[in-house]
Amino acid sequence: MKRTTLTLVAAVAAALFAGPALAASSASSTLGPLVVTIFDLDPNDGIEAGITFDDGSSYGYGSYVATTAGDYDYTAGWRAYDSDSAYGATNWAPVSVTSAVTGTSATATVSGDGTPGGTLISASGSTLGSTGTGLYDYGQFTATAYAPYAYYNAFTVSQNTLVLFTAGVQLDGAVTATWDPSIPDAYDWEYATANAYLYIYGAGASGNGSQQSNDSQSVGVSSQYVADPNAPWGYVYTGNSASYSGQLAGSFVNISGGDLTGYIQAYSYASGYSYVNAIPEPETYALMLAGLGVVGLLARRRRVAQG
Repeated sequence: MKRTTLTLVAAVAAALFAGPALAASSASSTLGPLVVTIFDLDPNDGIEAGITFDDGSSYGYGSYVATTAGDYDYTAGWRAYDSDSAYGATNWAPVSVTSAVTGTSATATVSGDGTPGGTLISASGSTLGSTGTGLYDYGQFTATAYAPYAYYNAFTVSQNTLVLFTAGVQLDGAVTATWDPSIPDAYDWEYATANAYLYIYGAGASGNGSQQSNDSQSVGVSSQYVADPNAPWGYVYTGNSASYSGQLAGSFVNISGGDLTGYIQAYSYASGYSYVNAIPEPETYALMLAGLGVVGLLARRRRVAQG
């Protein structure tokens, strides 16, 4: 009797997971810390090459984070939706928010010691799909983190100075659903993207006009087409992933006769969606409950037999 009971328990467990797989779309982006390298373009001018940063406090906010997480019903609109945002008091002030609904979450964070060289800007999220059963219902997330956020006075550079800004970046995106489009009512499409951006601009190097320097990287993945001679239509869709690890860089030059003001903005962004139905179908629950009933009946019979 024990072996029979264990066999049925295994069958029930299999039934529970016999519905659509809990696939996932996920993405993450991390930028920083910012490395500032100063070059003296005229060592004989008697002026020390340097840069000073405005902390952003005079404007009432500096860093900024925002997130959304949602479960969308194609026929009725948002089944569930959560969003949040927050400002840090200074340009690199630590701040974090998270949004979440069933099966979907997103987090955006500016972390560190509040200085450019001690700050990480991170955005991430994942979704298992929708809790609904509609063909085009989906789960979706977004996350954005800025440090600093606003285009205000962020730094001042002394004359005859070149400043190089660099920051490490790590980007990851993945989708995991495998599905056959020939199956009626099958649509488990997924997508994920992550990117990072560094933007520097200000008055022209001579003090006239303007200069700007920007750098960005991104990864994006979606359900991957794969030829399959055994599939009715000759192909299926499978999971996919992509990553990037490297640096972003920008510069600011001052060869004028005085100090120049420049501006800097950096951000990380992640988003994704999944059309997977993240819960078993009703008939799967029915099979599971029936199986549990049989298991319970066998257990009671066993207790009676032992008594």
